[in-house]
Amino acid sequence: MAQAQNELEAAIAGLRAGEAALESRRQAHYAASDAVHAAQGGRYEANAQVSRLEAEIRHVVDSRNRLQSRRDQLQQQIAEWTSQREHCTEQIAQAEDDLATAAARTEEARATAEDAQAGLPSVEQRVREAAAGRDEMRAALARVEQNLALVAQTQRDADRFQTYLRLFGGGRVLDNGELEAPGGRRRHRRHQGRGEESAQQPA
Repeated sequence: MAQAQNELEAAIAGLRAGEAALESRRQAHYAASDAVHAAQGGRYEANAQVSRLEAEIRHVVDSRNRLQSRRDQLQQQIAEWTSQREHCTEQIAQAEDDLATAAARTEEARATAEDAQAGLPSVEQRVREAAAGRDEMRAALARVEQNLALVAQTQRDADRFQTYLRLFGGGRVLDNGELEAPGGRRRHRRHQGRGEESAQQPA
């Protein structure tokens, strides 16, 4: 009986020891599960952090590419602006030279205009003299044309008169305008008034 009691107590003690060991293992399992859960959470967090870092890296790379492209554009614009500035500088220098040349020409033109203005009275006098000479030449030309017309008319009259004499009188007209009848006798002077009028015209 005592032995059975002892065995029972020993069995109870063993059971309690097993329960304690089981509880210890259960706690260890819980701790391991918590550790696994914590590790999984850390892994998830690490994965999320890696994803965020990768996204940030991609964003940084994209930003760097955009900045690189923008830098290239700015460098190209700077080169174009530099070229335009040089071209504008050359144009400004050329414009300044042109302005200086124009100013010099303006001064020359002003001086020439002043000289011309000063010499204008003499020019006007020469113009008036030339106009007077032209009028005199026109008058002389008119007189010459009038004399030529008179001479031509006289020649036509002489030709008609000679024709008349040949047809009806048989005489001829001498160089001095007198009419020589047949036989050599002079009759009269032809167109005496017209010849005197022609002689009275100024040369």
